Formats: sequence, structure tokens, C-alpha cells
Amino acid sequence: MPQRSSTGTMVLVLLVLFAVAFIGMATWLGTQGRTATFPAPATSIPAEAIALVREADACFATGRTAEAQNLAERAIAMEPGHAEAHRMLARAAARLGDIGKAKHAWRVVLHLVPGDAEAEASIKRME
Repeated sequence: MPQRSSTGTMVLVLLVLFAVAFIGMATWLGTQGRTATFPAPATSIPAEAIALVREADACFATGRTAEAQNLAERAIAMEPGHAEAHRMLARAAARLGDIGKAKHAWRVVLHLVPGDAEAEASIKRME
């Protein structure tokens, strides 16, 4: 078997690296055009979900942010289309430093309440 020169080996390695990078970039680009799935606006919100958001608001106001986030998430689990639950989740997540979760929650608020000024301003501030 003939020996490859170091230049030939380097070219082969570069080609393999280029192929791997190209495949990775193509995969990444393929995910960029996808839109997130958002819940439908709630037509009727269960009383328990409303109570959870009220309790979350009180927790948030008194600095119990993690508890507020947990309560908001429970309300969302009960009614995914509850805009105020997503709003509370966004506020709590932002305060806790989870910017990704906060931005997503604000985007859900915008989906449920198009043109919401607080959501638009918050998203803009986080970008």
C-alpha cells in the first residue's frame, strides 16, 4: 500500500472536518425555519388556575420568586391557554435569570394576547 504524504493526510482531514461542519450547519439551518407550537387561547379558565395565578402574583410581590414560578407552571399545566399564567411565568423566570424560559413565556403571551405591550417590550429588552 502506497504511503500518503503528510499534505495528502492533512487534505483528507480537512475534507472530513468540512463535511462534518457542513452537515452540522445544514441541520442547524433546518431547525431555524420552524415555528414554536403555542397553545390556543383559553375560552374558559378553571377557577383553580385563576387562584394559582393570584397566589403566584402575591408570592412574586413578596420576593418568593421561585414559588411564584412553580405556581404559574401549575396553572399553565391546568390551562395552557391562560395568558396571565404565562405572564407570571415570564416575570418570575426573568427575575430568576432563566432568560430562555422568560422569552418563551413572553412569546406565548404575545400569541395569546397579540400586541401586548409588556410582552413586546420585555422580549425586545431581552434580545
